[in-house]
Amino acid sequence: MDQIVSQVAVSPKTVALTPLISGRPASASVNASALSLSFDDAWHPAETFGRWSAATTSTVEFALAPLQRSNVARSLVISLKFFAPSRKSKPFKVCLNGKAVYEIPAVAEGSLKNVIIDLPSETVRKDGRNSLEFHFKPSAETKAQNPRILGVGLVSIEMVSRDQGNILAALENPQVWSGKEFKADFALLPHTEALAKNLTRTAGWGVGSPLGHMQFLLPILTQNWTMPNTKDDKILKLEIRPVASSDHPVTVTAKINGQVQAVETYDSSTPQDFLIPLETKKAQTSAPILLTIETDGGMTPPEIGLSSMSNDQIIIGCGVFGMELQSAHATTSKGS
Repeated sequence: MDQIVSQVAVSPKTVALTPLISGRPASASVNASALSLSFDDAWHPAETFGRWSAATTSTVEFALAPLQRSNVARSLVISLKFFAPSRKSKPFKVCLNGKAVYEIPAVAEGSLKNVIIDLPSETVRKDGRNSLEFHFKPSAETKAQNPRILGVGLVSIEMVSRDQGNILAALENPQVWSGKEFKADFALLPHTEALAKNLTRTAGWGVGSPLGHMQFLLPILTQNWTMPNTKDDKILKLEIRPVASSDHPVTVTAKINGQVQAVETYDSSTPQDFLIPLETKKAQTSAPILLTIETDGGMTPPEIGLSSMSNDQIIIGCGVFGMELQSAHATTSKGS
């Protein structure tokens, strides 16, 4: 059990903060070696892992040293955990100095561990003191003697200057993250464990859900898309198998961070390439991306005369064999 230490909440404006240094995480735990983070009274006392939020909106302040050069790109890597004992997904949003910089419609316990956001010069405060606001509805502990209200758990915040450090070094499971060559094959167990752990894995169908919809937190570093030499839009290509027939067609809808990006209707169970456009100029320069696949199908493969499967392997709507990030230009060229 994490150690809990009683501390009096300090008004963020009453203390001087040590500026974040590239590549050195600022811990939110009781063992923090420097006063780099200051919390408002919407947080619980520090524990050995970090701190839990105690309200729907909670704020932490941090300091940044002035830039020596104006063209230096900086990012924040925020390490998190979530308390969601019911396993029901909830909306999550992060604001930097009052401006929303990361927002996804649903996050479940254990699913989101790192959030990466840019630090654009127009959003960062000139006095160096900045605030992060976390929006996440907390839940009550059910098995504790003295139950608390817990929401998002902040582990650490790390600033990465991209001309001095590597964002990957600050991430949990950095081997699954990519900026340009993201690819997942759900025939491989490590890929399923990393991206589709809570989905059903079925031979002949890939991964799917008995609910007819599924979510993937995609570890794609979208910051790379906004670099000056990046002009090409992206395509996320999914290889899917619809649970469909001529008598029972199914419509598949793809959403990126809650916004509809692609819709297709299928009337056979033949595997298909489902293409999801990602415009770089509209890309949220934060990560990871939330991909939601929704279907209007209510049939399972056995119900339309296809493969038999046990109750714990049932899927509805479609299965996903894998996905790959491609250049929109390259995809168009291949198809022409």
